Amino acid sequence: MRGYPALKTGIGLHYGTVVAGVLESGCHSELTVIGDAVNVAQRLEALAKPLDAPLVVSSALVSALIKTMPPADWIQQTSVELPGRRLPIDIWYLQRTASPVSQLRQD
Repeated sequence: MRGYPALKTGIGLHYGTVVAGVLESGCHSELTVIGDAVNVAQRLEALAKPLDAPLVVSSALVSALIKTMPPADWIQQTSVELPGRRLPIDIWYLQRTASPVSQLRQD
């Protein structure tokens, strides 16, 4: 990391069916995916900022895992309301931990 601060990112992950295709607009083509799973993942990503979490996943993703989640300080929150959805979902997220720059490995 060479003393630089870490990037503050937020990732939202959900499990479900999507439809993928290439959209052509004349001068370029773009691969896109659509479906409820994409919308939920985007809304989980939007939750990352107010939760101060680098990663937010749905319980649907956790249930679909073949192996258990890696050990971490996961926080579970039930019945989270997402904009544009009638039913709330359960989520899991990691709390961002502040690491002083002095503790980062210097390369």
